[in-house]
Amino acid sequence: MPKRNQNTEEQLADLNQLYSLDDEQVITQTIEQALHSKSCRVIAKAAKICEEKLLYQMEDELIASYQRLLKQKDPNCLAKSAIMRALVVQDCHDVDFYLAGLRYVQNEPGWGGPTDSAVDIRCSSAMGLVSTTYPRAMVELLTLLNDPEPNARMGAARAIKYGLRYEATLVFKQKLFCGDEEPEVLGECMSGLLTVDPDYSLPFIATYLDSTDDLLFELAALALGDSRLDEALEALQAAWGHTFAIHAERRRALFKAIALHRSDDALDWLLGKLEDADAGLLETGIEVLAVYKHRQALKDRMEDIVAGSGNRRHHALYREYWG
Repeated sequence: MPKRNQNTEEQLADLNQLYSLDDEQVITQTIEQALHSKSCRVIAKAAKICEEKLLYQMEDELIASYQRLLKQKDPNCLAKSAIMRALVVQDCHDVDFYLAGLRYVQNEPGWGGPTDSAVDIRCSSAMGLVSTTYPRAMVELLTLLNDPEPNARMGAARAIKYGLRYEATLVFKQKLFCGDEEPEVLGECMSGLLTVDPDYSLPFIATYLDSTDDLLFELAALALGDSRLDEALEALQAAWGHTFAIHAERRRALFKAIALHRSDDALDWLLGKLEDADAGLLETGIEVLAVYKHRQALKDRMEDIVAGSGNRRHHALYREYWG
C-alpha cells in the first residue's frame, strides 16, 4: 500500500512495482489511490496499468477519476485520454459516458492559435460507442466524421469499420462523394468500405483507378492493395496496363499498392516487371520491395535483377536498402 503525501516520482515508482505483483487487493488499492492523485502523470499511469492488466473491477473508479479531471487541469488531456483508452479496452458499455466524450473539446494555447487536445478522447469514445448496442451510434460517428480536426475524422472512420455493415457502407460512400480536405481521411474510408463489405465495395473502389484525379487514384490503389483481396490484385494489374506507358507517378503508386498486397503472386508479378524495367521503375522496385528482404528467395532474385542492370546507381541503392 503506497504512503500518503508522496511526490509524483514516488507514486510512479509504486505503480511500476505493480507489474511484478499478483496480490489483487494491493494492486486495486494502489490503483484506486493513484486515480485520486493530483498528478495527471500518475493518473495516466494508473489508467495504463488498468488497461494492460484488464482490471475490469476498476471501471467505476476510472469513470469517477475522469469526471474529477473535468474540473481540474489536465494539460494535453494526458490523464483523461489514458482513462478513456483503458475503458474502451476493458469493454466499458457506458453509452452516456462515450457520448459526452465524443463532444468533449479542450482548447489549449499554441503558437498558431488554440489547439484542441481532446481529439484522442473523441476517437476513443467513438471506438467505445460503436462496441455498445446503442442504436444511434452511427449517427454520432457521422458527426465525428465531419469534425473540424482531421485526426478526429480519421478516428471516426476507423471506428465506423466496426459498425453495422450497411450503415457503415452508406456513411463511407457518402463521405467519399462529399470529399475531405485531408486525403488520409478519404483513404481510410476506402479501406473501411473494403473491410465492411468487400464484395460490394471492391468494384466501386476500383472505379477510382480510372479517375483523372491523381490523388484519388493513388488512395484507391493503396486501399485495394492493402485489402489483400484476390480481386483487388487483379484490378491493380489491369490498371497497370492502362497507365504504364504514360503516367510514371501512377505507375509508382501502383507498384507500391501491389507490394502492399504481400501475396506471393503479387510479389512474383512485380519482380517479373522489374526484369525488363527502365531505370526509374527499377529504382522504385529496389526501394519498395526492401521491406521483404528477409525473404531469401525474393532477395536472391532482386540481386540478380540489379546485377543484370549494369547500373552503378542501382547497385548502390541495393546495398543501401537491402544490405
